[in-house]
Amino acid sequence: MKWIFERGKPADFYEYSDSSNSKKLTPISSDETIRGLLAVSAAIRLGLENAETFTVQMEEPENLLLITTERGQLELNGSGQDWKLFGGQVIMLQPSDMPCQLTGGEKSTVILLSCTGTLVHQILAEKLKDGRIFCHDGAAYIIQTLHALKQDETMPEDISVAIYRLLLKLYVSADWYKESKGYPLLVQTAIEIIHHEFAMLDGVEEIADRLGITSNHLIRLFSATVGVSPGKYLKRRKLECASQLLVQPEMNVTLAAALSGFSEANYFSKIFRREFGVTPRQYRESHCPIVITDSIIKQLLDESALW
Repeated sequence: MKWIFERGKPADFYEYSDSSNSKKLTPISSDETIRGLLAVSAAIRLGLENAETFTVQMEEPENLLLITTERGQLELNGSGQDWKLFGGQVIMLQPSDMPCQLTGGEKSTVILLSCTGTLVHQILAEKLKDGRIFCHDGAAYIIQTLHALKQDETMPEDISVAIYRLLLKLYVSADWYKESKGYPLLVQTAIEIIHHEFAMLDGVEEIADRLGITSNHLIRLFSATVGVSPGKYLKRRKLECASQLLVQPEMNVTLAAALSGFSEANYFSKIFRREFGVTPRQYRESHCPIVITDSIIKQLLDESALW
């Protein structure tokens, strides 16, 4: 693994040795059996000012590189393609994506982890066939792994456990982020936020703030890519949830509306009728209970038992 500084300066390293214009991190010591299954071979945390660059070359074919931005934005260029990461997002790159140049935004903090082992490829081999793997909220797992690396009392297997959790997170995210969709990463991230967190979202402004962009920019890009505005996409996701909850035994209109993210029952009834042509009560009376397969909606239904 080779880290090359062009203008950026390192903020923090886990084990490293100097060699001219590069910083090469020594492999993390670990039991040989565990290291063969899953281990972190290199790690770095650095700060990049606006337009500062950092280049990484990964020559080991068995290694995979994880990159996240702890703070700020980050632009990446590798194998002739460009990507942009926002705070909390993670991208996993393969040796075929190298060399990869990172360009920082204003006061960006970046973490890179190189992981290796047979377990990495067993978990992610099929997912990596579609290209890179993205995750919109995996930074916490990388930060936990980095923290474990820096603790003298940490056992090597604890480091492997931390990276294993991250790999499982990436495995699930890979089903959402498909480069074959042709959607920009920014739009895919907004879609996943809506899909998983619709019940807690107030509107487009909240999503835009989390992505570090303006609402107008998100609306323009999302609408041009998906064909509908993010606000309408969010509303449809909430109504989809409400329609499935409404037909469940012992469910009422007010509770279904609240669980789906609608704070006002009257407003909910109005837009529900506009979408389905009947009131929520009429919909409930004319439909039989269904088996909910959407894990997010199922979780909301399970939580309703506590109300």
